[in-house]
Amino acid sequence: SLTSRPSSSRKVSPSTTQVTCRAARLPPGEGRDATIRVCGQCHDAGIFVNQSAEDWKQTVDEMAKMSDGTDDDFAAITRYLTKAFPAN
Repeated sequence: SLTSRPSSSRKVSPSTTQVTCRAARLPPGEGRDATIRVCGQCHDAGIFVNQSAEDWKQTVDEMAKMSDGTDDDFAAITRYLTKAFPAN
């Protein structure tokens, strides 16, 4: 049926168009491409909120356990999110 959901054992990636539209909301900066590529597999750009560097590190470390990305990707993502979405 049209309303059925994919099984949880199958990873479904968003289309390139969906990722591009979501990414347009992210500010430019080093690490943005890694954030789009890795985080965009599951998250919309609207999910990001302002947090401290420590909180971003903890968040990215937790997400890394469930994501496809390299240590370099996750370091770049943490730096990018810390700069693009700093604590208020």
